[in-house]
Amino acid sequence: MFVLGIQNVNAQPAQRNPIYSPIAVGRAYAPQFRTSLVSGTWAPLTGFSGPTTNLNQGTITDLNATQTSRFYRIGISFP
Repeated sequence: MFVLGIQNVNAQPAQRNPIYSPIAVGRAYAPQFRTSLVSGTWAPLTGFSGPTTNLNQGTITDLNATQTSRFYRIGISFP
């Protein structure tokens, strides 16, 4: 089962860490966001650092998470 979680970044109120797992060799992971779940278009997440990975998990840091609501998803593809 693929899981995406969001964590706050210590002392950085305008940043969030989307954390996703499991990651698989040979797959490309593209973070996306939008500010409403009921309307709008999913857009590529820009202005992020990472990803950092271990054997099973990927983490990015959204450096521009300034909206009151920000929703994330991860697009997965074969490159």
